[in-house]
Amino acid sequence: FSAPIAYQYIAGKKQKVEVAYNIQGKEYGFTIGKYDKTKELVIDPLISCFFLEADDWHSNIVSMAVDSDDNLYVGHNYCIWKLDSKIETLLSAVSFGRTTGGRINDIAIDHQDSVFVVGINSQESEEFPVTENAFDTQYWAGEGFVAKFDAGLRLTAATFVGGHYSEAVNSIAVDQADDIFITGYMRDYNDTDDPFPHLPAGYDPNPGNDAVPKVFVLKLDGRLENLLASTFLGGNADREIGNCIDIDMNGNIIVAGKTYSPDFPLTQGVVDATFMGENEIFVSKFDPALQNLLASTFLGGINVEELSALALDQQNNIYVAGWTESSDFPISTNGYDQDFNLLEDGFLTKLDSNLSQLLGSTFIGGESRDEIYA
Repeated sequence: FSAPIAYQYIAGKKQKVEVAYNIQGKEYGFTIGKYDKTKELVIDPLISCFFLEADDWHSNIVSMAVDSDDNLYVGHNYCIWKLDSKIETLLSAVSFGRTTGGRINDIAIDHQDSVFVVGINSQESEEFPVTENAFDTQYWAGEGFVAKFDAGLRLTAATFVGGHYSEAVNSIAVDQADDIFITGYMRDYNDTDDPFPHLPAGYDPNPGNDAVPKVFVLKLDGRLENLLASTFLGGNADREIGNCIDIDMNGNIIVAGKTYSPDFPLTQGVVDATFMGENEIFVSKFDPALQNLLASTFLGGINVEELSALALDQQNNIYVAGWTESSDFPISTNGYDQDFNLLEDGFLTKLDSNLSQLLGSTFIGGESRDEIYA
């Protein structure tokens, strides 16, 4: 454990207060020294911290996942680190390509503790470790990718995801059969020689307008060898991006991102059916075969929004987070923070599983720009 700290502000000055952990079994609290009980007391517990540094100056950790033993996996560029549950020991690490020009966007763990990473690749096929029998071995400009590692971070499968033009895989989810669902964006240009991979039975098999980014959702088997289901999603404006994907308790697929299309496909009776600003967040729900759009809604106000996180609870309620420049972003009556602060605020919103009810929503931010990423 790292030692906690505690303090109070008295007459405008920060005053330290004695504090120590009080551990009882699997629970912990704090033993506090003398302090002014008429003033706010701040206790800052830093349980554990571990610094990771890659071989370039810009070392952002962009994704994280936990396995069945509570080991922690984090990703940056083309690097994956595995840490123990106390974040004290580096158990394993791997770099699986050139560490500049591409990146990992998301990590997921299957039921065998295999590790999947997805992202965008800038490497030629001879440099990126595509494996034998992979679903897509052909590299063009700016391909998406999926790579699979065992629990010791040994590569077991890797594939490109894309057509003739630039794509990115932004998010991944693993189902009960250890097959994977991925989302991101693609550009197709109606290329007949190497089109973006899709099946005709999906909800929307049409890749859309030339050069216009459109959302894709793909299902691949866990060996990364076969395309099992697919759909596109979008309208006729200049771009859509799939940022997040998850799977509910019934196996339905939830996709969320942003759209610039007023004609983005929506369903009846949803929370928000009005395109208002420069762009809107979307949240859409498909059946497991990606053949039926079960629910789809906008979420936003009169200005710009960005979605960065998606989560589901045991009742299949849907949580989304990100940031907004809209003072009229939908906030619930009893939301924690109902005041928009000038420039840009983070938001956290809870929707029911049918996307028909706003169950809770709040701004999160101060006086300047605030953004929520996860």
